[in-house]
Amino acid sequence: MWKVVIIDDDFQVVRGLRKVIPWEELDAEFAGEAIDGEAGLKLIAEVNPDIVLTDIYMPVMNGIQMIEQLKAGDFAGRFVILSGYNDFEYARTALRLGVDDYLTKPVTVEQIRSVLSVTIEKLEETYLHRLNLGEVQSPERREELCLEEWLAGELNGWGQSSEASVPAELLNERKYTVMIIEVLWTERIRSISLADWSLFKFAVSNIVAEVSGREWPDTCFVWLFGNHAALLLPSAEREGGQAIGQAADRLGELMVGSMKTYLGLEIRFGTGTAKSGWRGIKPSGDEALQRLFAKQPLNLQSGNNPDDGKAAAAVEVSLLTDYYQSITKALQEERDDEVMRLIRLYLHRRQPELPVDPVSFRMLAAELWTMLHNAMLMAGIPGRSDDEGLALRELSEMTELPKIEEWLETQLRSLRRAQVPAIQEKHRKAVQFMTEYIHKHYAEDITLELLASQLYISKNYLNQLFKKVTGETFTNYVIRVRIEKAKALLLEGSHLIYEVSEMVGYQNVPYFSTLFKKYCGVSPSELIKR
Repeated sequence: MWKVVIIDDDFQVVRGLRKVIPWEELDAEFAGEAIDGEAGLKLIAEVNPDIVLTDIYMPVMNGIQMIEQLKAGDFAGRFVILSGYNDFEYARTALRLGVDDYLTKPVTVEQIRSVLSVTIEKLEETYLHRLNLGEVQSPERREELCLEEWLAGELNGWGQSSEASVPAELLNERKYTVMIIEVLWTERIRSISLADWSLFKFAVSNIVAEVSGREWPDTCFVWLFGNHAALLLPSAEREGGQAIGQAADRLGELMVGSMKTYLGLEIRFGTGTAKSGWRGIKPSGDEALQRLFAKQPLNLQSGNNPDDGKAAAAVEVSLLTDYYQSITKALQEERDDEVMRLIRLYLHRRQPELPVDPVSFRMLAAELWTMLHNAMLMAGIPGRSDDEGLALRELSEMTELPKIEEWLETQLRSLRRAQVPAIQEKHRKAVQFMTEYIHKHYAEDITLELLASQLYISKNYLNQLFKKVTGETFTNYVIRVRIEKAKALLLEGSHLIYEVSEMVGYQNVPYFSTLFKKYCGVSPSELIKR
């Protein structure tokens, strides 16, 4: 909740403001009062409020002097002045100090509500901006995600590559093997919402954790770009590389089977060779990507030499990864001209490799459409499944590169027109923080109030933000995450129904069973029998 203090030497004004301010509506709370600027400084130092309502003319120290001292000390809160005097010089000084509003007493209930609402909106935007820059993050989360964040950055090529930045658990004499996993874009997940995609990622993470925890302890799983993830497999320095590679391939095959059985998802994987120390992680990841892409038709003219095929796979890895990430970033920032520039670069880069064959043009068009479709999904731009059949029919008639460019640009503009309102990146970061928190703490009592206090955003605004970005309510998403985890636990066969209910945060077993049947179509006991 937003903390508000009132600094005024008129007790009737303080009493009146406390009575008329719609605290619950604003998701705010009264944090204290003081009768002059000097006492106000002490109060503000104690409670660290978000908003200071202050008079100007007060004994000992006036409101302007108090604000000047607070500004000099880098106080981050907002100021609203309530004065009985319409003094131009004071108003100009207040403006110079960045005061949010200057009201002349007496004020109406509507005035104070309106001013505080606008001030709170400014606070929320400030914290969202800080979140977007990575400044708002709890110490617990920074510590817990250190290894995962480092690994994602290293494999994506964003890492610092210096020993000072490496997590302590990697500074040892061990070998590391990287497995890259790709979730295939089958019909089941082609046009899902952002919330559904987050849930799919959560479900995939659960299966990976279950299988690797049983077969290969101490692994680290991270999502990379789009539908690609990585699994870091540590092993003892003395173990042979061939044995490690065979064990990694067995683990990958187990995960392929588990994904198909429990989630109905298709995945494929590629593994790199085991390398010593943390410096070998990136090279092993690059090898894994090359082997993953080598399993796909590349549409590259590599000749008959096997080494040419390896080189082509390496080029494809670098090309697709760079373009995919750049296009996704440009889409998120709504720089559609940059998106089309990247698409044209990709087309012209690939053009010399294409034989003079209409089929090759159509394959390239489909490849680009898939890349653009996946990037739009990751950027939070919903696809339109009703137009997909028409799009594929149109693509089948493409025989010239200029027509492919024109068609893709038309699709992009059409999707932009349908995207109302646009979702800003800072809003997406806030929702990403929320979904990650839910995935980690689903067994606990998760409330909007708790997350609002961590993000410094009002719960009402946060609820609206979550629905705007994901298309569903916060409460419904929490339920779906819990039910998804419960399903995985029940399919393991190692826990009773009441144990699973408690493990996912429900102490009332009948209520859990009712929810489970509502979301899964069968009761927990029926799922076990099947």
